[in-house]
Amino acid sequence: MLEKALGFTAIVLLIAGCGASNSTPKTETKYFVPTDCANTKILASLPSDIKDPKWIDTKWQPAPDTDLYKVLNSGGIACTYGNQSAEVGATIFWSPSNSSEFESLSKNWGMEKVDVPGVTEDRAYWLGNDATGADEIHRWSLNLLYKSIWIQVNASYVYSMEDALPLINAAIESLNRG
Repeated sequence: MLEKALGFTAIVLLIAGCGASNSTPKTETKYFVPTDCANTKILASLPSDIKDPKWIDTKWQPAPDTDLYKVLNSGGIACTYGNQSAEVGATIFWSPSNSSEFESLSKNWGMEKVDVPGVTEDRAYWLGNDATGADEIHRWSLNLLYKSIWIQVNASYVYSMEDALPLINAAIESLNRG
């Protein structure tokens, strides 16, 4: 009788253990290129000393074999924001990519590999300079691979990685999630 009771208890426990699990399977968030320049987080990230910044609707005409050409011909978008009359602002590219394609592109950039503080990028390459003169033409640029999205951040007002972090984070936050 004891054997039957133990056998019955074992069967009940086995059946109870086969029920629905309390743990929810993790699904990885997928990231997608923004579909509209007007609906990104970039404008809000620009510094307050850029007066009256706007999205600058640009009719791109990229030359072949340029980053812009590659971005626009692979399902990406390029967007410029800032004050056009003052010639100050930022241009951001977003494009689907993968690790090997990104590495191949990086060979032509002549940029330094970096780690962006507070960002869990796959890889990043930076081109900056320490221009300090008011009459100098300044260019700051970063290419990063984030969740299979190539993001290129270019700015005329950025002088350091720390200055660029709000813009970089806004570019990442502008990705569509699914």
